[in-house]
Amino acid sequence: MSEKNVVCRTTQAQIDHIRGTFQGGTMPDLSITSEVRNVEGKDIEVVQLEGFIDSHTFPEFESMLNASLERGARRFLLNMRGLNYINSTGLGLLMSVYRQVRQESGDLAVAQMSEKITNIFNLLGFSRIIKSFPGEEEAIRGLID
Repeated sequence: MSEKNVVCRTTQAQIDHIRGTFQGGTMPDLSITSEVRNVEGKDIEVVQLEGFIDSHTFPEFESMLNASLERGARRFLLNMRGLNYINSTGLGLLMSVYRQVRQESGDLAVAQMSEKITNIFNLLGFSRIIKSFPGEEEAIRGLID
């Protein structure tokens, strides 16, 4: 592939630069918090993501989502407002989790993605598969309707 055909390529130097801009020069880990909200008799697991989803952090994300599925969660809202970076590993995991949730008759939506992540999401065609919303409340409505 020639350089002019490359839409977006993140080099290790760029990732190191991004990581180095954080306090102490170390990469922030992924911060995951979740809460179950009951809306109109339906439970929705709202997951707040902050930091980076890459090969370093995706096992934590995957483990959390698998534990939620094992507990019986079937509706997930991933709020990506605090997500600074997601690489192909994280995007692949997201599609895998989406398929798994759908196989269990569940649903998954994303909300509040940054412009950069939204562009990648659209470019890869994820927006045709996974519901995305500008805000958390719209996403919750989309999951219960």
